[in-house]
Formats: sequence, structure tokens, C-alpha cells
Amino acid sequence: MADSHSERGGTHTSRPGQHATSERPPYIQSHDPAACRRAQKRFAGMTCEMLEAWLDGRPFEVDNYIVREGRLAPQYT
Repeated sequence: MADSHSERGGTHTSRPGQHATSERPPYIQSHDPAACRRAQKRFAGMTCEMLEAWLDGRPFEVDNYIVREGRLAPQYT
């Protein structure tokens, strides 16, 4: 039995709720909620460290800069 898309001349033959291909392209990774939480905790920790350093008048660690004095940090060039 053809679905309504096929009846209109399309070539899509999957069932409702199913993707046309079951394989995921290699450049798309699966979602890992635990990895997202770890990354958020790491980002929050670095943000707190930088805010505390700024409030105390201490310089930031070189690795935490993206731009400094109008120049892109070396790790990004």
C-alpha cells in the first residue's frame, strides 16, 4: 500500500513515524545528555573562576582568553 506522498508522485515509501533511511549520516552524532551536563558544569566552573579573578583584579589564565587587547588568542589562530 502506497502512502499519500507516493500517490502524489514522490518516492518516499517509509511508514508514518519512520525516517526514509534508518542509518544516521556519519557526521551526526547521537545525543548524550550526560556529556551535555558535564560540559555545562565545566563551562559554569570556568565562568565562575573568570568572574572571581576579574572581581579580585587578578589576570585571567591565558587559555581562557578568546580575544585579548583586540587580538585573537593564539589557540584560535
